[in-house]
Amino acid sequence: MRLDILVLPLLASVSVARPLLSLGALTEWAFNSAQSLSSDVDDRSEQTIWEQLQADEHYTRLVKLLKFEGSILKDLDKTQDNNLYEITFFAPTNEALHPPHRGGRHLQDDEHTLATLSDVLETSEPWLLDDKGDDDDDEKKRRRKIFKMIVRAVLEYHILPFSFSGGELVHNKTYETALKIHSAIDGLPQRLRVEGTLLPPGILINWYARIVASSEAKNGHLHAINHPLLPPASIFDEVFFTTRWASTTASAVQRVHGNRFIDYSWHHSNESGKSGFHGAPIATFYTPSNEAWERLPRDLHFFLFTRFGYRALRKVLAYHYVPHTLVLSELVHHKDHDKKKEWVEDHLDAFADDEFHHEFEVHSGLGPKAPLSVVVDKKKIHPIPDGYHTSMTVNGVSVKGLDINARNGAWHIIDRVLCPPHHHGDGGDKLMDSEDPWADWQSWLPAWADEELDYQF
Repeated sequence: MRLDILVLPLLASVSVARPLLSLGALTEWAFNSAQSLSSDVDDRSEQTIWEQLQADEHYTRLVKLLKFEGSILKDLDKTQDNNLYEITFFAPTNEALHPPHRGGRHLQDDEHTLATLSDVLETSEPWLLDDKGDDDDDEKKRRRKIFKMIVRAVLEYHILPFSFSGGELVHNKTYETALKIHSAIDGLPQRLRVEGTLLPPGILINWYARIVASSEAKNGHLHAINHPLLPPASIFDEVFFTTRWASTTASAVQRVHGNRFIDYSWHHSNESGKSGFHGAPIATFYTPSNEAWERLPRDLHFFLFTRFGYRALRKVLAYHYVPHTLVLSELVHHKDHDKKKEWVEDHLDAFADDEFHHEFEVHSGLGPKAPLSVVVDKKKIHPIPDGYHTSMTVNGVSVKGLDINARNGAWHIIDRVLCPPHHHGDGGDKLMDSEDPWADWQSWLPAWADEELDYQF
């Protein structure tokens, strides 16, 4: 068995392609409606999450993974008086842990999920399962240790450190998990995204895993899902593989050699250094869609991708980049700012405020003189119970793909290429607002591109 195939999902995972648009505001309340129609007839609330998993024939493959790893099942079985310890666990069913066997190679099918790990346990050589202590050679011990480390990391991404029912989950867009990856996101936990769906009524995790059943446990909530969750890749990897919506931006980033500003991936040791993660540990990227680039004047689009437009393209991309900062609809975190998180809505009391309006500025890759203006709104939909709609704009441009979590931060899809602040060619004031801010690009963009600025990208 080749363990390098198993290591790659943890250290350099590739995201499943994700859709651009949500189903709209009404989707936020749908899961509650579906859950009320299919409540669990068995009262298992006095059992722990681990006890429920063991007693249910739909989780035999997951139970085997948990027993092999050994430590996480203790968290799933843990209780404290006064309910001081409660968690949420997303449990892939047996069906979810059977990777599809198709011809060819499919990124989302058979590489980066618990399904692969489960299959390895089902078909592995005996040495992987049988720990003979000192009788095992060093290589077997090393491989077994690596495999357990991978299983643990992926399972941690299925755990939330607080207890949420299905109806409570739809109140927020993103949640921190139990998984941390080195210094990624300034040491904050990796996050997952929640989205309600209208047809069929229910809830999706990270756009692809659907909750198919839920139960309350003595130590939290258990949600069965039809697809194992995938720990996020770096911003660059996710943009690169989301070709349907962001292939032009991915090409632009590579053209100006800007990968390192939004990538954070594992590099094996070589003559020049040690193994480890390299790139940007924390960043946010407002990603123009393919449609956004097509909306530019045709001659401008052509110019940016020629050698004459190299500097302009690089600086335009820098204006979409937020260094050292995580920007989500419900969380803004600046690296090393006293290690304090600025919550748009406190995740510990996420249900106290039904609505909020928040405006703030963040520095772009062009520096403090070219900030991005961000507005976030969360509105309750009346009279629909648990109905919420969250939206974001950047410089007045609506975000169409909101809160896409990445290993090193987040990215958002926009359908306009943001126009940076600049001076008119005739020396006039800065152009900040216009029906088509790119219309007269010939009069200012080439000169602006040649200005000496201390920028990142």
